[in-house]
Amino acid sequence: MRDIEYRPRTELAKQCASCRSEVSFTVQSNKQPSSNAIHSTSIIGPNPLAIEITAETHITLPTYGSVSIAFEVDRIYEITTNDAGQFELTERKLEKPYRKDYDEIPGNRPINWSQCFDLTNWGFIVARENDRRVGGAAIAHNSADIHLLEGNEKLALLWDLRVSPDYRGRGLGLEIFQKVEEWCLSRGCTELKIETQSTNVSACNFYKRQGCELRAANRFAYSDYPDEIQMLWYKSLS
Repeated sequence: MRDIEYRPRTELAKQCASCRSEVSFTVQSNKQPSSNAIHSTSIIGPNPLAIEITAETHITLPTYGSVSIAFEVDRIYEITTNDAGQFELTERKLEKPYRKDYDEIPGNRPINWSQCFDLTNWGFIVARENDRRVGGAAIAHNSADIHLLEGNEKLALLWDLRVSPDYRGRGLGLEIFQKVEEWCLSRGCTELKIETQSTNVSACNFYKRQGCELRAANRFAYSDYPDEIQMLWYKSLS
């Protein structure tokens, strides 16, 4: 396992891609001419949602954080490597589940990001139903101050993905992730990188289902959270 220089960020609200719902999506961009906007419609399952997904700027970060990213940790992944050097993940249930909220980490709220980083080349996506913000994503790209980007302009980093608790397990996380991929491709990126932790089993399983590959695990990334292992996933976009 290689030691990775990092910024302690991660994401994902609990998702279950197998739980399906009817979702109507329109994706637009306020950063580019309408001719370059991304549009899609997805109709899935029996329970309709009328969700609009659009791109936005960091100006809206104070309201972006109104969607909770908290989740219950009731199981973790134990990580080992086999003789071939491949990662093996073993799920272990916890006797005492607890609540984890990345936004409660000092300096980690969305409203703090612009104070720490140059967001000029970042992407922000919002999902709304009837003007209510119910999910979103942040993508770091072409930012010298983000070490996880490895100085590679062809690499994008999924900095944050969140879904409102009452919308989880209904396919919205998958739709947002697909729009993240489209945004990355529109910027010429060939690979997407995602950081998770061993305490966020649902997120790890979600990214595995999307075809992401676990390439690195760092047991010493989080000095304030020594029981958490940093997990770095990659997905080819080409």
